[in-house]
This record gives sequence, structure tokens and C-alpha cells, in this order.
Amino acid sequence: MPEPLVSIVIPLFNKVDWITQTLTSVANQEYDNWECIIVDDGSTDGSFELVCSLIERLPGKWRLIRQENSGQSVARNHGLALASGDFVALLDADDIWFKNKLTKQVAYMTRFQEVDILFTSYVIFEESLSAPLRYIRFRSASKMILRWLQMYGFGGLIESTGLIRKTFLETNGCFDLGLSTSSGLDVSIRGLIFGQVAVLKEALVGYRLSDDQWHKQLDELSHNCLELSLRYGERLSSVRSIQQSQNAYFEWNKVRGARRTKPVQKLLINIFTLNVTSIRMLSALIFRNLRSTALGFEHRRLLSQSIGQSTMPPDSQ
Repeated sequence: MPEPLVSIVIPLFNKVDWITQTLTSVANQEYDNWECIIVDDGSTDGSFELVCSLIERLPGKWRLIRQENSGQSVARNHGLALASGDFVALLDADDIWFKNKLTKQVAYMTRFQEVDILFTSYVIFEESLSAPLRYIRFRSASKMILRWLQMYGFGGLIESTGLIRKTFLETNGCFDLGLSTSSGLDVSIRGLIFGQVAVLKEALVGYRLSDDQWHKQLDELSHNCLELSLRYGERLSSVRSIQQSQNAYFEWNKVRGARRTKPVQKLLINIFTLNVTSIRMLSALIFRNLRSTALGFEHRRLLSQSIGQSTMPPDSQ
């Protein structure tokens, strides 16, 4: 029986510094029955020209599309419309896949035919590999998605970890163009409500932190989260409880970069007023960062292997 075709969709906008490593991690996949659709969203930094050169030499079935700058969700949906695979694998243009990422996911989805979306755990790394890694490990996809919406936990990163049955997207829709920072969370919630979701505990993706990422646009993120709480809150928990936890998250973010006395002052006020939600949010933020850092040390070698030199074009290093 032939292996199922995986359509990889990568939206690209001004990632000239990182796209070589991203595409190399695709070319280095153990699983080789894939097509990769790269949708350039009007890059102006030479990304398009670099990718043109890369895909001529990297092994694999590549397709490069160019569109006027319209945003990541438009670019993803454009790529999804062109996908011909049984499964769709999403990947951001600055993230990295470990070599066995597709092998593990395809094997799981082939075995469990009822699962529509499969996430993986992942590793967070800085733009350089010098800072400590953080290992974001999940055991339950449904719990992960709810805590993502509540802002208690890390996001599921469907944009780079997700393997999705194409039939699910055809039935339930792709990325919502009205959501900027949280369109991936929206797809994930729809997977939870209208299908079945699962997650692999093993970290198979490297998520790169950089200065220009959407999740750092807190006003936009807050607006998106409010919209999703109204849209899905009563089906997952309650609108009121979700919005309370979201508000607590954004309040703590406001004092994150402030002088040390301000967070302490806020904590004392919360204790005095018995603001349980705010205290719980602070505890969750501290614990999740400490835990992920403690678990991250073992993954540096795997991350380096994923962008190894075996398939790197000589003049792109």
C-alpha cells in the first residue's frame, strides 16, 4: 500500500535569514512522499529569490507561488487550495522540523483514522541557538486547546506542528481571514468541537522566537482572544470564566517589563482582594516557564541535526 501524500504549506514573508534552515529541515525529513507549496506573500527582502535558488537544489517536490502582500492567513489558504495530499502539514517560514516529524505523524494518523488534527510537542529557541531551549510538552490535545484559549498554557502551534486531514478542512473551513494572531487557535478549536484532535508528547518541531512575531502584538491578540471567547466559550467552558483568565493574562503582561516593585505591588493587591484568577494566572505563567526550561536541555542536538549540512546547498550556508 503506497504511503499517503503529505502537502506541506509554508507562507513566506520576509524571512530571508531563516528560510534556508526551514526548507532544509523539510528536505531532511525521513518521510519522503510529500509536496511542499511555498506561498510568498509579497516579500521585499530577497526571500523569494533565495527560495527560487534553494528549491532548484534541495531534494523534494517543491512549488513556489507568489501573491501580493495579503497576510499569512490568505497565504495559507492559497496554499491549502492547491494542496493535493491526503494530509496537510503546516509550517511557518522560520520554524524547523525534526527529521522524524512527518514519519511519526503519518504513522499515527494512518493508525487512528478517526483523528482529524494531530499536534506535536515542540521546542522554543531564540534566533541564535545560544540561549536555553524550552520544551513545551503536551499530553492531552483537548486540555491544551482550552488552556491555550484561557491563556494559562502555551499555544498548540498548529501553524508548524499540525498535520490535518484535508477532508476536515474541506468540510469545516480553513483559516479565518478576520483573525490575525489567533486564526490557528480558531482552526484548533473547530477541530476539538467538530472533529477529533490528538497530540504527540514527543517534541518534533523547533519554534523560533523573533522580534516581529504576531503573538507579541498584545492589543491584536487581546482582540482576537475576546472574539474567540464569544464564539466558542459556552461550548468549551463559559464565556465569563475564559474572559476572566484572558484579562488576567494581559494584566500581568502589562507589568512584565516594569520595575520589580510593580509586579510585587500587583500581587499584594490580588492577595488582599482575593483575586484567585489573577493569582492562578501568575502561578501558571511562572510554573510553565520553569518547567519548559528544565525540560529543554536534551533537545539541542535534535534541533541542530534538523538543519544539518547533509542537504544544504553549498552557496546558501
